[in-house]
Amino acid sequence: MKQLIQEEYVQILLTVVLTSLLTYWLTSRHEWRQLSIENRSNLIKEAYAPIMKIILEEVSPLDGYEGLGEGQVNRIIKIATEHEMLIDVGLSNHIWSFKEDIRINSMSGVAINYAEYDIDRRFLDYVENEYHKLRKSVGLPYDKNSIGIRRKIKQIRHSVRRSKIYRWYRKRKYKR
Repeated sequence: MKQLIQEEYVQILLTVVLTSLLTYWLTSRHEWRQLSIENRSNLIKEAYAPIMKIILEEVSPLDGYEGLGEGQVNRIIKIATEHEMLIDVGLSNHIWSFKEDIRINSMSGVAINYAEYDIDRRFLDYVENEYHKLRKSVGLPYDKNSIGIRRKIKQIRHSVRRSKIYRWYRKRKYKR
């Protein structure tokens, strides 16, 4: 009889321990997920949405996207430096390349008022892709055509066609 009671106590104790461990694991996982979603939504609100707004200011209905001016690049750099802890490495790399281009242009001493940054659309493609991936991960509506392997292939083809070497090759090929 005592052995039966001890087995029941062990069984109850084991059930309590396993239940508490499972509850702890599920709760910590849920909290981690909520924190991750909160950080992503902050990244969208604080960094990517204002940057997308600045980029879309430059898009013309007739001409499309032709690049960014120095004023817009400076505003994007300001947003990135204000939210330095939120931005990812890819965006940080683009910001540093903009800073380098601005430094080179300022050293040349030529005042440029037209759009000359991001003519190859790499920054636009990166920001648009990341913006929609973040919106998808948070559960907000997003553009399905801007995410995925097909979009990446299209971006690579577009950047190759815009390259000077490709245009030079095409001219040479059709001159014969």
